[in-house]
Amino acid sequence: MIEIWGFSFSTQLLFFFFIVFIGILMLVFYRNRKYNILFIQAVGKELEAALSPTDQTYTWLGGAVGFTAEYITEKPLRKVEATVTMLARQSLLFYPVSKFFFGNDRLFVVFHPFEKSRREAHVLEKWYYTIRLRKLENEGTLNRHEIVVQGKTFYVFSSDKAGIEKLSAWMQTFPAPKLLKHVALMPEAGTIYLYMAPKLTHVTPSVQALKDLIA
Repeated sequence: MIEIWGFSFSTQLLFFFFIVFIGILMLVFYRNRKYNILFIQAVGKELEAALSPTDQTYTWLGGAVGFTAEYITEKPLRKVEATVTMLARQSLLFYPVSKFFFGNDRLFVVFHPFEKSRREAHVLEKWYYTIRLRKLENEGTLNRHEIVVQGKTFYVFSSDKAGIEKLSAWMQTFPAPKLLKHVALMPEAGTIYLYMAPKLTHVTPSVQALKDLIA
């Protein structure tokens, strides 16, 4: 017999509970690992459908974590870089930690257009800006405007009024505002950045919408 917190358990019963616990861990691992891998592959296909690349290179991040990719595209883009990272669903013990720190599966897309944007501008989900990001590097030089799209609040930042009006109007047509976290037009880097929570059937139209903004 083994005593734990004042309760006595037979070693056979504890061994049985241990085997059941290990079985649950293994079941969760294989089922959710398969889910993550299939989801990652589907996101890659949706990105290709949106970008129509002439060439693409994928680097697997290991296990069921995600991938990085580079897509060679035609005008108005020179290339596009993407990173997908998944929550650790395959680990029953680590999943709550990944959920707490990262919140959701993540898709980052960096567009490299032939023509740089004329102004720095951002669209930020209010919660992401307030809790996670907190401040933009050049925020003191930018104007801020608040908009609501499909019940969700966003901050639109731009160095001038024209940029705010353009992005505010674009957001009204964005196909998946509830998944959007951050869009950034960075003229100094010559890039346009997208961060969203990937959801199947929403990646292609979201990336296409940003391509339309660039064109």
